[in-house]
Amino acid sequence: MTELVAGRDRVGFAPRVLAIPAMIGLALLILPLTALVLRVEWSTLWQDITSPEALSALGLSLTTGLAATVVCVVLGVPLALVIARSRARTAAVLRDVDPPAPQPPVLATAALSAYGQTPRDAAGDARVLGDNQLHLHVANLPKVAGYYEVWLIDPGTMKMFSVGTLSTGSGDQLLPIPANVDLRTYSVVDVSAEQYDNKPAHSGDSLLRGTLTS
Repeated sequence: MTELVAGRDRVGFAPRVLAIPAMIGLALLILPLTALVLRVEWSTLWQDITSPEALSALGLSLTTGLAATVVCVVLGVPLALVIARSRARTAAVLRDVDPPAPQPPVLATAALSAYGQTPRDAAGDARVLGDNQLHLHVANLPKVAGYYEVWLIDPGTMKMFSVGTLSTGSGDQLLPIPANVDLRTYSVVDVSAEQYDNKPAHSGDSLLRGTLTS
């Protein structure tokens, strides 16, 4: 028995639940500025901004900003020229000196083994990431007339739903996982061979299977 998970992301659509934190963030930007404006003594504004203390603070800000700009120009422009005129491999190394972006945590993993009549050299692994994505690595899947589809299965009831399709029989791919899925229940990852027959149900031809463990 197959369950289809309804609902897909729509381009340009923001969930209503985000309206509240968005309004709070906007208020945090507007309220401090409003408070500053309300506390200004307009009758003595010119004297206040031309006082020795204010001029000293303004001079420090301008000096610091100017110094930072000069350093960026003196050091940044030569570096940009070196990267632009270097060989492709050298330029790639220079561009990669930035620290890598933080990766989402791995919540669960599964080793995928050949299932049924699938050749024994077919294999793969699955990783559930903290940003609601399933990272799949597969290798040596047999060629099929249709396509490869990935499923999450409840081994107790054999209910299942499709996570997505794979574009190749060897390689890596990220597939989104619906946020409401209980992976403790749908703990089996299955890769099947499907036909272009407009039938959304599992074909029954599983190629790889594995159980998620945290």
